[in-house]
Amino acid sequence: MKLATALVACLLQLGSAAPARSAPAAGEAGEERIPLLAVLVAKTFLRAVVDRDLKTAAPLAASEVSFDGKLVKGPRQVRRRLARLLGALAGRRRLKKVVVVTMARARRLFGPPPARLKLTRKDLVVAFGRFRRGGLVAILAPVANRWRVIALTD
Repeated sequence: MKLATALVACLLQLGSAAPARSAPAAGEAGEERIPLLAVLVAKTFLRAVVDRDLKTAAPLAASEVSFDGKLVKGPRQVRRRLARLLGALAGRRRLKKVVVVTMARARRLFGPPPARLKLTRKDLVVAFGRFRRGGLVAILAPVANRWRVIALTD
């Protein structure tokens, strides 16, 4: 019983067990659910980027990823591009906060995503990683029944 209570507390602490709350737009449901696996992948990916952990970050990326509008295809090329991104991070970064929302909610809060990302799917999840200075936005989508990062931008 203690294990079940601890697991429920952990899930609630992650913030994804409860639906994301927002004012419903015309014609939309009042509550949007973010899959727990999407939240876990998003947080793990952003943590791996901050820690410069290519071994953890690369498998969480899809085989086609848009790096700020430049589409990179193929697992090797994506891994190579991620390695360059991790190497370009100046100094020690600390991830202060991660907020994960549905694309619909992100659109309502911040407007449409940058056109250069060419995002057309409706089932996307957006993870905002905040550093002391700046941040990183990861867009996730279900790919072959798994959540993967399909786009990155700052």
